[in-house]
Amino acid sequence: MKQLVIEVPRLASMRVAGNPPSFTSACEMPYLVKASLTHPVGDHGLLWSLRDARRLDLIGFSATALLDGEPDDDDDFPMFHNLRALLLDWCELGRVGCRVLHRFLQNAPRLETLTLLHCAVSSDDYYCSRSAKRVKTSAGDRHEPAAAPYPCENLWYVEVQFYDDHTVVELAKVLGHISKEMARPIEGSVLDGKRTVKIWYA
Repeated sequence: MKQLVIEVPRLASMRVAGNPPSFTSACEMPYLVKASLTHPVGDHGLLWSLRDARRLDLIGFSATALLDGEPDDDDDFPMFHNLRALLLDWCELGRVGCRVLHRFLQNAPRLETLTLLHCAVSSDDYYCSRSAKRVKTSAGDRHEPAAAPYPCENLWYVEVQFYDDHTVVELAKVLGHISKEMARPIEGSVLDGKRTVKIWYA
């Protein structure tokens, strides 16, 4: 299978949609502001070329594509030091523990906004999504182990969309480790069985 190789080190914005060929980057892109990618567009290695992006939209990615088939190897995942906004749309978040989301929260210290749209847990047929109150109560009621909080201290806004008949337990557990003392006004709405939850952090 042929692969498209791009080499544009000064690229500022990239959007790949539709049914593109697999591609990779032959160089780093330190000036990248925004990248929007629809799977399948490349392998796990492509994330390393996007690690300087300020906004990253990933649509339809499997956990295997994002984790390179090594769900327990936290060292094999890029640091996104500049990432301010992350959107995962119809992506798999990984199995129990939502490893994909865990890694992004662990490796994006400057993250400010997080949007999860209909994201699923791998290998199970249910959708993971986090409801604001469930995130807090789940962490509090279950006596979660004292795991190190995520370093994204600038995170102030989270939005999640999911369908009412899908569970949010795993996602709630992961988000419960966000080091925020208080969630400001929590907004929720339901339309055609689809629930939207918005959380603002103090």
